[in-house]
Amino acid sequence: MRSHVRSLFFGGMLLVVMLFGCKKPTDPVGPTIPDPITPTLVGNWGITAITFSPAWVEFTNATPVPDYIPYLTAKGQTCLTDLTVSFTAAGAYTTNSANLPVCGNVRDSKIILDYLFGEGRTFTETNTSAVLYAKDKASSIPVVKSGTNQVLSLQFVNDQDLSGQAVKTTYTVTLTRR
Repeated sequence: MRSHVRSLFFGGMLLVVMLFGCKKPTDPVGPTIPDPITPTLVGNWGITAITFSPAWVEFTNATPVPDYIPYLTAKGQTCLTDLTVSFTAAGAYTTNSANLPVCGNVRDSKIILDYLFGEGRTFTETNTSAVLYAKDKASSIPVVKSGTNQVLSLQFVNDQDLSGQAVKTTYTVTLTRR
């Protein structure tokens, strides 16, 4: 009888150990992976439009220019439309302007090229905005970002128009993925 009680006791202990002693392993908690930024600037882009609001007036009594690309095309300047802007995942961006003969001595195109896409530029971005930094972060341009991963618009406000006049102007640069 004693051995029977002992067997029941050890069997019961074994059952208790099995039920309460074996915990289900929990999944290890790894690093949190942030959601991807959508739409992202990372990749190669071409400029398809640069619009101004209010429209830019080159000189007194001139016809206002709402879209800079047709204006430049009429002058034979294709630098900005031939340009490829490359944004990297590391936060830098460059252009191929040095390899484009059409970007040589074109003052009207160089205004935008130098302002937005000069050498040594970096950027940061979220889903709805980005900041374009000049070389060594000496200055920055905050932009509102909208669109898709194929067509993106960058919009920013400047206290001057393209001629440097004190006209608060909203600039919108439309980019298409290449």
